[in-house]
Amino acid sequence: MPPVRSRSNQVQSVNRALRLLETVGARGPLTAVQAAAELGLAVSTVHNMLRTLVARGYLLNSDGRYHVGPAVTVLASQWDPAGALPGLVQPTLERLSQRSGHAALAAVVVGRSAQLIGFRSAPGPLVATSARGMSVDPLALAVGRVVVACSRERDWPMFVDTLTDLEDANADVAQPRTREQWLDHLRAIAASGFCLKQPPGPDAVVALAVPVWASGGGVVCGLACSIPGYQASADELAATLDALWESTATLSGQLGCERVPISKPRLPSTP
Repeated sequence: MPPVRSRSNQVQSVNRALRLLETVGARGPLTAVQAAAELGLAVSTVHNMLRTLVARGYLLNSDGRYHVGPAVTVLASQWDPAGALPGLVQPTLERLSQRSGHAALAAVVVGRSAQLIGFRSAPGPLVATSARGMSVDPLALAVGRVVVACSRERDWPMFVDTLTDLEDANADVAQPRTREQWLDHLRAIAASGFCLKQPPGPDAVVALAVPVWASGGGVVCGLACSIPGYQASADELAATLDALWESTATLSGQLGCERVPISKPRLPSTP
C-alpha cells in the first residue's frame, strides 16, 4: 500500500471532523462511543464534533445514533465526476499508456451508465480513436464492472437486473451469466480489487481494470488498459496490472485517499 501522506500542514481539528464524517458515512449509523473507538479519540472530543456537525446539517442524530445528514447530499450534488475528473485523469492515462505499452482509459458510473472520461491510445504508429463521453452499460466494460463491484453491494442488483448490452457483457463467457452468476462475479472482483475481461481468441481485445478511490474510501472512477489478445500472456497481464496499480494508487492519493483500502492485487496463478 502507498504510505500515508504527511499531515504536517493540515489543521488537526478540521482533519478530525472530516474523518468523523467519513467514518459515519462508511460505517454508520454510529453512537458517539462507537465513533470514538473507530477514530481512536476521546468520547468527549467526538461528542463535541458530532454536535457541531448535527448543527450544520451534515449529520443527523436519531436516538443517539448518528448518520449522514442532508447537507452532505446538497454539497455532493454540486460535484459532477464526469466534468471534474477528465483534466485530472488524463496525465495519469498518459503515463499509464507509456509504461504499459497499451491503450488506457478512465470511466465513471453515473446512474446506470458507464461514461468514458479519458483515453490515451497505445504508443506506436497505430492510433486508436477514443469514445470519450460515450455512455454504455457498466457491465459491458471491465472498467464499469470494477467500479460497480467496488461500490455498495446493495446497488448491484440494479445493474444486473437492468443489463441491456447482453452481447458485450457476455463476450468473455461461453454461456450468458445468470443473475446469481453476475452477483458472484461482482463479489470476486470486489475481493480481488481488479477485473479481467478476457474474451477468447487472438483477435479479441482483453481489458484489465482497477478502481480509483477518493477521500473516505469511496470509489469514484476506474482505470483500464486494453490489450490485444495475441499479446495477453500471463507475464504481460501481470506487468499491466502492476502499472495499473501504481497509477490508481497515485491518482487515489491526488483525490484525497490517504491509503487505498485493499492490498495490491495479483493475478491468480495458472497451472
